[in-house]
Amino acid sequence: MFIFYDSEATGLNREFCQVLQLAFVCTDENLKPTSTKDISARCNPWTIPSPGALLITGFTPDDLKKAPASHFEMMQEVDGWLRSRAWPVTFIGYNTMNFDEDVLRQAFHQTLLDPYLTIGRKEAAANPNTRADLLKIVKATAVYAPGTIKLDLKNEFGTPSLSLGNVTRQNGVGLSEDEAHDAMADTMATLALAKLIKTAAPAVWDHMMKLTSKEGVEDFFDQNKVFAFTDYAYGKPDNRLMTALMPFNGTQHVICDLSRDPAEILSKTVEELAYIFKARGEERFGQPLRTISRNKQPILMPLEMADPVRPAGLD
Repeated sequence: MFIFYDSEATGLNREFCQVLQLAFVCTDENLKPTSTKDISARCNPWTIPSPGALLITGFTPDDLKKAPASHFEMMQEVDGWLRSRAWPVTFIGYNTMNFDEDVLRQAFHQTLLDPYLTIGRKEAAANPNTRADLLKIVKATAVYAPGTIKLDLKNEFGTPSLSLGNVTRQNGVGLSEDEAHDAMADTMATLALAKLIKTAAPAVWDHMMKLTSKEGVEDFFDQNKVFAFTDYAYGKPDNRLMTALMPFNGTQHVICDLSRDPAEILSKTVEELAYIFKARGEERFGQPLRTISRNKQPILMPLEMADPVRPAGLD
């Protein structure tokens, strides 16, 4: 069971923007839709929308006033609808782990509801919900099943543009510029793109579904002492063969680049090691140690699926 979703909000500040529209499509395991929910809310009197966000979403000042539901009423209705589905489900969207997931949690929290519904359980002994991000699956497909999907359009950095609209239109999924940034249109386009990848690159799809929970990533580390790891910056993949070292700071895990001599790490001072973990952007690619989030579907591949990134002549 999956619940595909998307949100439209008053801005990009995940802690303080307000959700204006939420759309959900519940599907079976074969991605066949079984139910939908599309709801909008009035703008709270104390919320000042970002002009840029309104230009992107197409909401007008009148739209912000005429929705039948208040923000509180919308979130109460959404909470009830989601809890009435057959759990456990996998919540999935496009770039949701970098934006929509946080916005949704804030909206639940601000309206006195459980902010962790997307990893919740029906009862204590039941399996929890899990989370996936189709943007990460697109990235994994591009690297580990090259040629499966088209990514010919480039961004300002000269690397493939991974916006939902550009990816879907290249691959025969209808999402016009006029339709984009409507939550339901984006959700349906995300679902169609997921069906395409599930059919064209089933091994990548099935494997990435195993990494939708912290426990799934821990199981992967137990079963794969050496594995491929892909990270992205500005649309460019950085691929390494790694090994897992240890859990760190709750949901984080330290992994080690096997192309580096371990003596390099063992000789470093505490201060030098601390600097490694603070590296950001492209600088982090040059570091022998990385921290990854076990609960955010990292792109990890077993060696038998890593031929596209495996160094030649590796013993």
